[in-house]
Amino acid sequence: YATDYSAADLVTSWSVAKSFYSAAIGIAVDEGWITSLDQKASDLLTEWQGTNKEDITIRNMLEMRAGLPGGADVLYETDQTAYALTRDLVNTPGTTFLYSNDTSQLLEPLLLRATGLTAHAYLTEKILTPIGIDTNQVGLWFDPTGVNPMSYCCIDMRAEDFARFGLLYARGGEWDGVQVVSSAFVSESFAPQSDFYGLHWWVLNQTYFSEAVPIVVSAA
Repeated sequence: YATDYSAADLVTSWSVAKSFYSAAIGIAVDEGWITSLDQKASDLLTEWQGTNKEDITIRNMLEMRAGLPGGADVLYETDQTAYALTRDLVNTPGTTFLYSNDTSQLLEPLLLRATGLTAHAYLTEKILTPIGIDTNQVGLWFDPTGVNPMSYCCIDMRAEDFARFGLLYARGGEWDGVQVVSSAFVSESFAPQSDFYGLHWWVLNQTYFSEAVPIVVSAA
């Protein structure tokens, strides 16, 4: 640990949070709240119905190929979900990889509308608690409204607890004999859907580094 830090200190995830909320989407599919990754997001994000975003799938979103803008503009908005919902397309959905905080913020209303639980509540119940994380030692951020969970960023946890999440995925979604996330979803998350990105997971391969690598590593 760094000077003045110990195992008890919380650290902030920044965009590692994206992989946590992707896992929550995977569980919502496992549980039947979401039909499949190929379901149209507009079935739940009804604001997109009748627009050029109507045919964006949940898979497109997890692959960062929804066509929404990149950048960090959403970070400076008060109602970050409403802002992300109204963003104009910059690419044709399903075609081009573009890392997008707006896209990841929309996992928040997807989870709420699909499951009836907030993104934070669903994450806590379905992932954090089952893998033994003391949720009294976790900070989950909201946007400035104080209402909308942030799902593109910002989970505060101990380093050990982040490692638990990594171990969950390294074990194919299984924890202590319980299949927390389906092994099929974990495998798909680690498979490059574009050159070096899976389902809200980086695939650190030869293309990513532009040179030969001894192993391929998956990274939240």
